[in-house]
Amino acid sequence: MASPDQSAHLEHMEFAELPIIDLTDISGAEPPAFAPTPSARYLQLSSGTSGPNKTIPIPLETLDAQVAALARRLGWTKAKATSFWLPAYHDMGLVGGMLGPLMIGCDLTLMAPAQFVRRPLRFLETLGSGGAQLTAMPPFGLQLILRHLKRRTARVDLDTVSGIIIGAEPIPPEVLSEADAVLSGYGLPPGRLLPAYGLAEAVLAVTLTAPGQSLKVLKSPSKGTSLVGCGPVVPGAALRIVDENGRCVSYGNLGQIQISGPILAAETDNHGWFATGDAGILQDGVLYPVGRMGDAVKIRGVFVFAEELEHLLRTRALRNTQFTVALGNVERRIHVIIVTWGTETETLSDALRILKGETENGHVHHMVLRPADVPRTTSGKIKRAAIWRSFLDRHMSDPVDTPSAQD
Repeated sequence: MASPDQSAHLEHMEFAELPIIDLTDISGAEPPAFAPTPSARYLQLSSGTSGPNKTIPIPLETLDAQVAALARRLGWTKAKATSFWLPAYHDMGLVGGMLGPLMIGCDLTLMAPAQFVRRPLRFLETLGSGGAQLTAMPPFGLQLILRHLKRRTARVDLDTVSGIIIGAEPIPPEVLSEADAVLSGYGLPPGRLLPAYGLAEAVLAVTLTAPGQSLKVLKSPSKGTSLVGCGPVVPGAALRIVDENGRCVSYGNLGQIQISGPILAAETDNHGWFATGDAGILQDGVLYPVGRMGDAVKIRGVFVFAEELEHLLRTRALRNTQFTVALGNVERRIHVIIVTWGTETETLSDALRILKGETENGHVHHMVLRPADVPRTTSGKIKRAAIWRSFLDRHMSDPVDTPSAQD
């Protein structure tokens, strides 16, 4: 049921020109022509990682531009069947997994998300020799498949797969490398894992790696962590990186990602650009996303991102602990919050020392939550902004300054 605010918004939407199809009239006949109009639209919610979800009206011509861009980049035709398990309330599941195949006219296999979690290898077996040539998923989907492949062998030949798009969350390069090595044993050709970057305001994809391209990795300018290249901007769209004053930066420099073009459904500035709030680097035409601008602090003129700190902790201290990091400034002092949940199998002393060192003696806080209490979006992304707001509201524990963290 819609809230009063949502209801008021819906009342002002122009749905009068949406075509109404009576299914009783099309049995055995050609479906009626569907002519998109500027007023015809559906509503899509932003992820809400940095604040409240935003309702984004998607015009049908914008959806058409997105699907056309995907088709050009992927060589997607009616002959290329797809298989998806992502929920339809997620943009990758809705546009990539349902609307896209319907508009392209290709065969589609759907699996319920819960079924994928229980039997990920059954989904893998729908690809290649199972019939499908294209699919998409977040990195954790790949990780789940890899975990199950360590326990049993899949009955599948992936030599006809043209693309497995990877996106929707930060992409660890080690996951792609492992997946490439393991799945090549099942016939997956080189260059079929396709990193992508997108957002709801652009309907789905902003950048996308073309099939056959090798994995590209770049070192972050701040912490030296490995960033995965997510391909060039999709056909028909434009992308640029700007500094804090809105000026374009040169190749290889960090800045905020801005996008423009027919795939864009959000309001833009006077020059047609939309500020995504994401940081990235453009190198040789390939985008390397870094993190959210709002999840970073500046230390001696260099941005330090929460995502980079998490990567450092996973590789150096907390390989088996479930956690996230949020950070910000309060009264010119850097505060870092590490939130853990589930069963802790590792001590935090090394993690605390790393956080203090990487933030130049920042004030470190630790919070323990039940798994169900970790603030997440509908697609499972952690809401760092909600954690930070909780800290500001004094719901966090006292600062942790153990001797090991101060050494």
